[in-house]
Amino acid sequence: MIPPPGAASQLPASGAGLPVPPPPDFEGLVPELPGMVAREIQHGNPDTPPLDTVPVIAGLNSRLDAIFSGPAAASKVIGRLWLASDGDAFKAAVDTIAEVPEACIGPCWDAVWTALQRLDPAETERSVEHLLEHLPSHPQLRALQWERAIVYLTAHGCSMRNAVADRLLQIRAAMGAIPDDTWHKLLRLYGRMRLHRLDPDPPALVLPSLTPGQQADLPLLAAMRRTSTLGRRQHFLELLERARRLADPRIRLLMLQLLLQRRCHLNRGEQDLTTTQLPEAFLEFGNTPFARQALKVMPSPEGDPQRRLQLQQQLLQQLQAFSPLAAMDILAHHAWSFHQGGEDLRLLEKTWLGLLDRSLQYPHEHLHLLRRLVNNRFFLTAAICQRFLAECAAVPLQQRLALLAPLDWQAERRPDFQPAWKALWDSTRQDIAAALDRSTRAPDIRIWLKALLPALRRHPASLLRRLPAALAVFEPPEQAQILASFCQGLRPARVLKKVPETGLLLLIELCARLPFYLRREALKGLGALPRSTAPVAARLAQLRRRTEAEIQAWAADSAAA
Repeated sequence: MIPPPGAASQLPASGAGLPVPPPPDFEGLVPELPGMVAREIQHGNPDTPPLDTVPVIAGLNSRLDAIFSGPAAASKVIGRLWLASDGDAFKAAVDTIAEVPEACIGPCWDAVWTALQRLDPAETERSVEHLLEHLPSHPQLRALQWERAIVYLTAHGCSMRNAVADRLLQIRAAMGAIPDDTWHKLLRLYGRMRLHRLDPDPPALVLPSLTPGQQADLPLLAAMRRTSTLGRRQHFLELLERARRLADPRIRLLMLQLLLQRRCHLNRGEQDLTTTQLPEAFLEFGNTPFARQALKVMPSPEGDPQRRLQLQQQLLQQLQAFSPLAAMDILAHHAWSFHQGGEDLRLLEKTWLGLLDRSLQYPHEHLHLLRRLVNNRFFLTAAICQRFLAECAAVPLQQRLALLAPLDWQAERRPDFQPAWKALWDSTRQDIAAALDRSTRAPDIRIWLKALLPALRRHPASLLRRLPAALAVFEPPEQAQILASFCQGLRPARVLKKVPETGLLLLIELCARLPFYLRREALKGLGALPRSTAPVAARLAQLRRRTEAEIQAWAADSAAA
């Protein structure tokens, strides 16, 4: 209540302090709010279950135990998924999601997709098949996890059989009508799957929920996947003609991509007979919205030099319709086909120099274009190398080493290029190292550490000396990420030869200082380092045993809670 005028004497004396209201009664809140708290905790620790405090809160008293029983059950499942080291343990953990109340299973499925990426690739396909049979029964939750499945498989399913895509299609068709965009995703997924000549022919799919257009696509899809006709050139050419006659350009492109799977099963001589027909089919998308995608996945022209040059010229002509960066993205997929010497190489050099000139009109794209260009370092001519070096000198300091590092291959093989490259490399590295040494704030140190990381392959000892002081300003999760990136940079054997034993022992010691639940990626990187000395191998084995013991101790405590 506000005191009336003139009531100053009723105010507390200076320093006496105002009355402090009691804290809110957490146990008295409506159950929905503590449930939101639980979800935030679980979503904030998708891959660090030991930091999940939901089971601790649930164990404080009976009221909280009743409120948090569902989230606590979800936390146990998340912990089991985190501990799963093989496909059997993963599948057993997926089975326990059925014990969690439907309203609490969202974080469990977040953990499923995270855990799946840690499995050995040889166990992934069976694990995916298992989880597809255990998708949530609730329609909305089922549809959401189905979408996540198709995203995961499109990115990681290139070694899996078509039967996985069949099952995904059947599950989606059982949900009802399939929108065209979803149908296109499914066809794209089939293009990512493995086609093996020992696989049986695909089963006849009866899916009443498909539209007439989708039903019309099924016979050609089945023919594309028929393994009994693999290796037959005449059948391949017939499928190519059927695909080229499709009216819908998006479906036509997806079917042509499916056809690329079959090409590798032709005999070598018969593959050569298709080296012009296939590129011609992909070049026919020039007046459609799918031209960029078609040119990017188009097989590079081969075979007869004159016909190859004609197709290359058509490709370069169509690139003029795109921005320099988009054109570079496409051309990067075909650079090797120009590396035949003579007219091909001159044509490539002229095109790349033209893209560099055009990119100056697109300042927001120029740096990205330089990155794409240097990724094709094996095909860069002397003129392009000199032009690239001049462009590098003008980019921001923190971006420069990442551009220069891939060109060490050219510098070692071009005596005329090596002095200029080395001078710019050394001056840039020294300037970044000085900036790192001067920095005291975490954001600045993060920038300069990342900028200096490309130098790890040439100057590992110098960079490792700076690492302990730099790591000290970061929280443990970011320390773990930085350590993992350093281990990744040391993996080539030619780099490791330059690292003294003390440097490797330092990395292991820095990893040992991390909480056990954050060591996984750093330990994985350290374990991949070749030719470790005996002291390094012994210390690494000791840290692995210690980490495993700490994980098992946490698992036992979690199970007993």
